[in-house]
Amino acid sequence: MVADLRNATDEDLVLELMRRKKLTQQQAMRIMAPKQDLSKVQAEADEWIAKNPELFSVMSQKALDLAKEGKRFSFRLISEEVRWLVKSSGKHDTFKIKDGLMTYIGVRICQAHPEVKPFIKTRKRIL
Repeated sequence: MVADLRNATDEDLVLELMRRKKLTQQQAMRIMAPKQDLSKVQAEADEWIAKNPELFSVMSQKALDLAKEGKRFSFRLISEEVRWLVKSSGKHDTFKIKDGLMTYIGVRICQAHPEVKPFIKTRKRIL
């Protein structure tokens, strides 16, 4: 146990978080990691959309279809389904999208199609 946390090393802080909060090492390290600049992530998401308009369209259509069926969904689900469709169709060599971008791609889908918003499983602070 570290007596004075102000002078503790990062390793000591991670260990203390693990002990006090009963966290795994990975969870504690995630808390300690500096937060990524959200505007940078949003810009990356917009860049991905600009480079992949056909995939964004497929994702948007999948969201609309699920909303019409009255099913709740996450954008992670949509990205995994589109990844599977792309892989099985052979149209694109690879489907690469960072998981962190999917939230903001989802925000863009909600902006384009507000009717899907009530069916999305997400944190309220994002949308």
